[in-house]
Amino acid sequence: MTIRNLDSLFKPDKIALICGGGNRDEIIAHNLMSGGFKGPIMPVDPKRWALEGALAYRHIADLPLPPALAIIARPLPEVPTLIQQLGERGTRAAVLVNDARDLPPQQRKALFQIILDAAQPYLLRVLGPGSQGLTVPQSNLNISLSHQALLPGQVALITESGTIGQTALDIGNHYGFGFSHLIHLGESLDIDLADILDYLAGDYRVQAILLYLEQIGDARKFMSAARRAARTKPVIVLKPCRFPKEPDDAVYAAAFRRAGLLRVDDSDELLQMVKVLKAAKLVNNDRLALLSNSSSMSLLATDTLYQFGGRLAQLSEATQQGLESLTGPDALPNPVDLGDEAGAAAYSRALDLLIADPGVDGILVIKTPSAVSDATAVADVMIEGGGEFFHGYTYAGHPTCCAVAERNIRILRDEQIVQRVHDDTGPYLQRRWRELADHPLVGEARGIGFIGALELVKNKETRERFAPLGDVGTLCRDFCFANGLVMRAVWDTMIISPPLVMTHAEIDELVKRARHCLDLTAKQLGVMR
Repeated sequence: MTIRNLDSLFKPDKIALICGGGNRDEIIAHNLMSGGFKGPIMPVDPKRWALEGALAYRHIADLPLPPALAIIARPLPEVPTLIQQLGERGTRAAVLVNDARDLPPQQRKALFQIILDAAQPYLLRVLGPGSQGLTVPQSNLNISLSHQALLPGQVALITESGTIGQTALDIGNHYGFGFSHLIHLGESLDIDLADILDYLAGDYRVQAILLYLEQIGDARKFMSAARRAARTKPVIVLKPCRFPKEPDDAVYAAAFRRAGLLRVDDSDELLQMVKVLKAAKLVNNDRLALLSNSSSMSLLATDTLYQFGGRLAQLSEATQQGLESLTGPDALPNPVDLGDEAGAAAYSRALDLLIADPGVDGILVIKTPSAVSDATAVADVMIEGGGEFFHGYTYAGHPTCCAVAERNIRILRDEQIVQRVHDDTGPYLQRRWRELADHPLVGEARGIGFIGALELVKNKETRERFAPLGDVGTLCRDFCFANGLVMRAVWDTMIISPPLVMTHAEIDELVKRARHCLDLTAKQLGVMR
């Protein structure tokens, strides 16, 4: 495990683009120029005089400055010679965007070793082959094959799948969240997941790391890097091939737990973690106070707390005395049960007492619907009295305050503290969505899901058929959103859940957009009458 010369990959001051003659050169050059990179960008292309307004050089030896980073778009058999020439000029990192899938296995293995041998004398690090690049907004660095720019953020995403990376970019731009790093590893010939993990663990600007991986090459190296990273920041991992269960999956699950990684089940959960991590701050301890108007909900929450290794806070005598007038005579100190009739005043007073208790690290506030108390008034009190501590959300159409607060600091603060919708929003969404039930593609969409829909419009066989529709990325995003996220939300009965908190007008627009997208898709696939 080494992070040697990775600064040249993530923070280069000079870049050379070794062109291969295809449209990849133009995409990468455009992204570098439009991304605001501060240093010189030097194309090397024997067939063109200029690329995106930058003067092109015939050979690497003609470059006026030694590039710290080189992006190589030439065929892989030419790479060893190029690596040697770049190493002699002082280059310390290279990204290989072409892959080796067309090469026979033995030739591929031999070529990979030749590339490594060419890079080793110069300590030149190689990302790829087959990498779709990396994006680091803080360095104004966009070496990618995407037509979209990445919004800046504080969560890094490392992926072995270009599709997952593109999906994250699409969803991030749609919902307005970004990443500190978006890195596609490709075939990890040299720079692998463990190297990137170790590097990002030491980057204070990265608050959390998301991983999508399908296999681990060097298990010992990965575990060492994962443990180091997980000690300093949250690391969330998505690994497929769980069902049907593989014998090795239990080994992976145990390794993730041992390293301190949190494993999620699907791509939706992985990307939803960005919103969670964007809002949350690290809690220094695990002593939780539960404040609720339902003893049964408190008991269920307590079970979940202990299941995941947390514990209930021991409230001080002063806090317990202050709560006596708000709870029953036989009530437990923690969870704090205010009773079914508890209103905004009781919640406000109890919350003040718990926040002031030095033995409380976090507070979970639960307000269940009640005929004798106003949930909206409780939400308003949370905003006015404890707003800087709270992030509220709406579940299944009911205004609910659900917060975790760390004493004396602002946590879980988002642009909107409480999002509220009317109780009829869920049924309205179902009613409008069922208007599409007779569409030829709706049945197919239910089975496709999010990633399946993405693959449908992104795979090579159908890409040309979608070309007349304009921006394939926009179509892909709309198709997935309409037929993946919403369909899943409706049929799983989770009608409204973050970030799907919509007004009736937004639902109308969504259905209109979904019908338009379905019609276009069906015409292209030849299933419309």
